[in-house]
Amino acid sequence: MQNAPVQRHQLEDSLRQSEEKYRTLFESIDEGFCVIEVLFDDDGKPFDYRFLEVNPAFEKQTGLVNAIGKRVRDLVPNHENHWYEIYGRIALTGEPLRFEDRAEALNYWYDVYAYRYNSPEKHQVAVLFKDISERKRSEESLHRAHAHAEQTNRMKDEFLATLSHELRTPLNAILGWANLLRTSQLDLDTQKKGLETIERNAHSQAQLINDLLDVSRILTGKLRMEMQTVELADVVERAINTVLPSAQAKSIHINTSLDRTTGLISGDLDRLSQIFWNLLTNAIKFTPRGGHIEVIMERVGSGVQVRIRDSGQGISPEFLPFVFERFRQADASSTRSIGGLGIGLALVRHLMEAHGGTVRADSEGLDKGSVFAVTFPLTALRPVAATPQPHEAHLPAVSLPDEDEIQLPSLSDLRILVVDDDPDARTLIQVTLSQRGAHVEVAESAPAASALIANSRISKTPFDILVSDIGLPKEDGHSLLRHIRREEERLGGFLPAIALTAYATHKDRMNALLAGFQIHIAKPVDPMELVATIASLSGRTKPTT
Repeated sequence: MQNAPVQRHQLEDSLRQSEEKYRTLFESIDEGFCVIEVLFDDDGKPFDYRFLEVNPAFEKQTGLVNAIGKRVRDLVPNHENHWYEIYGRIALTGEPLRFEDRAEALNYWYDVYAYRYNSPEKHQVAVLFKDISERKRSEESLHRAHAHAEQTNRMKDEFLATLSHELRTPLNAILGWANLLRTSQLDLDTQKKGLETIERNAHSQAQLINDLLDVSRILTGKLRMEMQTVELADVVERAINTVLPSAQAKSIHINTSLDRTTGLISGDLDRLSQIFWNLLTNAIKFTPRGGHIEVIMERVGSGVQVRIRDSGQGISPEFLPFVFERFRQADASSTRSIGGLGIGLALVRHLMEAHGGTVRADSEGLDKGSVFAVTFPLTALRPVAATPQPHEAHLPAVSLPDEDEIQLPSLSDLRILVVDDDPDARTLIQVTLSQRGAHVEVAESAPAASALIANSRISKTPFDILVSDIGLPKEDGHSLLRHIRREEERLGGFLPAIALTAYATHKDRMNALLAGFQIHIAKPVDPMELVATIASLSGRTKPTT
């Protein structure tokens, strides 16, 4: 009994030392620590919690001061509900939890370890947490950089595929017609059509090459500008006259209102023409048949502004901020109905900046048209008479193989369906195959081709061969062939198919074969090779004499 006071004193001393150690640890750790009491409503749902204890690091980790005894809803009114649910579940079940989460209201990320503290009926939870906001910001930054790199790589692949398509399409018409004109006896009208097609596609390719070279010059700072005083209305009128045939071909009306009293600007005549040619051809390209384009030039403040408004397909709000970026297209898929590389508007922006001006695009959305406005600073100088020099494209000479002694098989009585959205390509293939005796029908889209095939079934005159492009508007060649194969499973029959396309990579070839095509031929195609391929596919391998 005499030892009892001594033992009690030793026990109290031991508890005091233990508490001091706990308190020292509690106050010295870098991690935030708190003990909370979870508050439940009458339905047993956690709706708030009260701070019972906090360590010094708590304030640094949360930014909350004098928190002991206060409810979190009083300190952080917009604190997220899921925090109450997490701590309420721990208080009720006693199961500890380690997790990472963002406290939006505090603008922090936390690594949290929480466990039930004290007896269950007290609903107390101890929370050890660490601010990991900096790490999360680094991870998010790395994720954004990775996503940007993936997008850039994807854009590069799309651009290369589009470039291949845009270069091969005019080459196909040029080389094909050149071969026909050299090796075939064509009537004068067909010869004229062939020469016009060659000239038109050569100009198209020259413009494409010029645009690519200009992009390169801009990126390397080597774009030359020969500035002089210019009457802008004259430049705009010349650009309109240049694109007028393209507009008339689509029955598009161009209305103009050019104020010639606006004053003079300083500019490079060739580059100014390039600006308006790009804007006008872009408007024509995206405006449907029978639409209208309005060109207005007027004085705006201390400058002169030209607005080109069209009734075309418009620009989505998501794509509008990127419309002047190089190689960006709202639709870069193989089913797009509009060609181009996506560099015309980027060139306009760069050339406008070189003139000290600005360009802006506006659209209320898809199918609501668009407005492009360019604004130039005025100059007080008088104009100097000058004649703009046309761009010259120096294209390499094309060497055609000597085929005079090749005897091609006849395609007589073969019914061939040709599907291509490019009219020059359709005409070239039709003339090429007709010369060998084939009966050729053409379609400009997958739905039109499907209709012709359905009609041929009804009339019991099925096609023997399908020659289809891949890059068709709305529905591509792969989709067309899959539809044909499904119909064949239902109705019987089999239509041999050739993919004749400007999409020419190994991946494109594999995709065509997997879609059900028997043969993939890349544009530009040698007409004799096409004839020989069709003959082989149809069993017509015996040459004509």
